[in-house]
Amino acid sequence: MISSYRNYAANYADTTKKSDSNAAKEVKTDTSTNNKDKVQQYYEQLCKKFSQINFNTSGGITSSSKNNIVLNLSKDCLNKMASDSDFAKKIENDIAGIPTAHKRMFAKASSDGIEIQGFSVRINADGSMQCSCSSSTRTSGSKQNSTILNTRKKQKERLEKKSEERKILEEAAVSYTSALIGAGFDIMA
Repeated sequence: MISSYRNYAANYADTTKKSDSNAAKEVKTDTSTNNKDKVQQYYEQLCKKFSQINFNTSGGITSSSKNNIVLNLSKDCLNKMASDSDFAKKIENDIAGIPTAHKRMFAKASSDGIEIQGFSVRINADGSMQCSCSSSTRTSGSKQNSTILNTRKKQKERLEKKSEERKILEEAAVSYTSALIGAGFDIMA
C-alpha cells in the first residue's frame, strides 16, 4: 500500500512539472506498470508460499504427475488475488488443500489398482476450481483384478451348480410322476 502511494506521489510530482498533454499519458502508463509489478510481486510471493506447487498462468492446461503438482491458475484470478486480499485468502485456502488431495487421490487410485497418467487442477477467473484425471488405466496383475476375476469365477460356478441341482430335481419329479402313473395312481384327483 505504501509503495503504491509512493509511486502515485512520484508520478503526480512528475505530471505537475510537465505542462504538455503527454503528462497524463505517462501517469496511466506508470500505473499499469505498477499494477503489473504488483501482480508479479504477488505471484512470486504465492510461488514461495506454495513451493511444492508449480503454477501455470499461461492460459493453457498442464497436467500433474504423481510427483509433480501443477496448478493452472487463470490470469484474471491472479490479478484479482493481487488486488483483493479477501479473495486471495479464500483462494489461498483452496490452494493449501491441493497437495494433500493430490497425495490422497494417487494413493487411493494405487490401492484400487488404478494408475493415473495425468491429473489437472484449474482455478478459473471467478475462483471456482476444477479437477480432472486426464487418463487412467487399470494396472495388470493387480490384487484388484484377481479379486474381481475370482469373484466372477465363483459366481459362475455357483450358478452352474444350481442349474445342475435344478435339472436333477426336475428329472426326479418326472421319474416320480411316471412311477405313480405306472402304478395306477390318478395324479389329477
